[in-house]
Amino acid sequence: MVKYLHLFLWLILPLGEVSAQVLTSPPPADGFLIQLRPEVDLASWKLPELKSLEGGFLIRKVVDEELKILHLEHTFGESRPEQVKSLQQMPGVLHAQLNAAVSTRNLPPNDPFWDAQWNLHKIGALSMWSESNYGKTMDGTSIVVAVLEPTGFDIQHEDLRDQIWTNEKEMPLDQLDNDQNGYIDDYFGWNALNQNDDHSNRVAHGTQVAGLISTTNDNGIGLSSVGWNTKLLMLSGSLHDAEVISNYRYALRQRQLFNETNGKEGAFVVATNASFGRSGEQSAIWCAVYDQLGEAGILSVSAADNRLVNTDLRSDMPTSCASEYLITVTGIDPFDNFVKNRAYGPRTVDIAAPSTQLFTTDPWDQYVELGYVGNSFAAPHVSGAIGLMYSLPFPTLRDMAVQEPGQTALLMKSFLFEGAQPLSSLRGKIKTESRLDLTGTFQLMKRHFETQKTELAIQGVYPNPFYAEVQIDCFLPEPGSYRLLVYDLQGRLLQEQSFQNTLVGPRRLQLNLQAVPSGIYQLWIEGASAVDVAKLVKMR
Repeated sequence: MVKYLHLFLWLILPLGEVSAQVLTSPPPADGFLIQLRPEVDLASWKLPELKSLEGGFLIRKVVDEELKILHLEHTFGESRPEQVKSLQQMPGVLHAQLNAAVSTRNLPPNDPFWDAQWNLHKIGALSMWSESNYGKTMDGTSIVVAVLEPTGFDIQHEDLRDQIWTNEKEMPLDQLDNDQNGYIDDYFGWNALNQNDDHSNRVAHGTQVAGLISTTNDNGIGLSSVGWNTKLLMLSGSLHDAEVISNYRYALRQRQLFNETNGKEGAFVVATNASFGRSGEQSAIWCAVYDQLGEAGILSVSAADNRLVNTDLRSDMPTSCASEYLITVTGIDPFDNFVKNRAYGPRTVDIAAPSTQLFTTDPWDQYVELGYVGNSFAAPHVSGAIGLMYSLPFPTLRDMAVQEPGQTALLMKSFLFEGAQPLSSLRGKIKTESRLDLTGTFQLMKRHFETQKTELAIQGVYPNPFYAEVQIDCFLPEPGSYRLLVYDLQGRLLQEQSFQNTLVGPRRLQLNLQAVPSGIYQLWIEGASAVDVAKLVKMR
């Protein structure tokens, strides 16, 4: 398949919707926007408090009196994302962000292969793209997906090179560990086998996987991809368990640094993609990495086996790993049929995504149509979707991801699973019995983040009825100490769990009730000044 196959497709495929808009690069941000907390008096919140900020800020105007939104300008130089952190920490500030410039968008994008990319139409990518922030969070932080690969990538490909993550604190090719992170010359990521950042083993598989996660969308060349300009952290040389674990550890350390420094170092890695695996004995050492990644805020996506095998009964790596931060993916075709001769398992395989007749990038600036291929190409749809989700216009999401990384990762996973489209062809075969659907996921996220909440509330408990553990979605109106209490119908306290909360907003909690006998109970969540109650039913 040669580079300009799209000239032939233009002749044989029906024309898609054409937009008259032309994408232009947005100009720099024009200062900052802050929103004050409801209890703050707008009239008295003036320059004396702003003068304490290093660098100098001035109030330019009041944008909205009722919502208490102010437009600030910085007195020296351009407005930068790191300055948002200082504003956010000020007393009385609810939200702070760059006053980012907008630009027109081609939706659908103007990439020549777009009309032929049935996979992106099928999963509803347009609905989420229309609200996204070009691969960045609302404060301008670059979102990163780490791509593990046994061989390598073409990082100079015309539709990939602008999306390759680079370690800007490292000086390439000087044989020194400039940023003292334990890796020498890790400018373009890491190759665990060769112990450098050389990804030049251009076997097609890695380049094809990367092109499904994130290309430079809407640039008038090549194709579109789910992640819309999400950055790609390349991790090659994953040939054996040891290299796989080493590459995962590299991604983990970058995210840990990001969390520890609130974005000043490291990378905002939100997902990993592993379009490979092995059958045979399960590896407890390999599996343990997924919980470590998840606790730092990273969801790991893997491709299920390409053989017709029930992985609930037959061990497969990494599908058989039990981590709640691992998402395993199998394939569907353009007609939403489960692809024959692929792995399944109601406990071990989570969700389905497109995996046949896909257009993607190929080495040496080429493009290729993949016909009846494996689950390697289903998984990238999910990892790319996770990156895209973090670019949506929910101002608290980025801070949640840093302050409560593990809980936020599980929340994003729940949006993916609960927003997915149920399919009869997947019934009894996989956990969700559903295919990735970004339209449904986006609607769930909007309801979750945009619903006005001011009081302590239990928003959902599931599963309910339950057998052992429950997940509790709640809204916590203030930082501080909280308790989960379980009472029987006679008012006897059976279980108590205390926890500290640092954020105002939604939170997901886990509660293990394995020791409680079957029956009907009351679940209380208790804060310093409020309480909410929900009903629990435990099955035998």
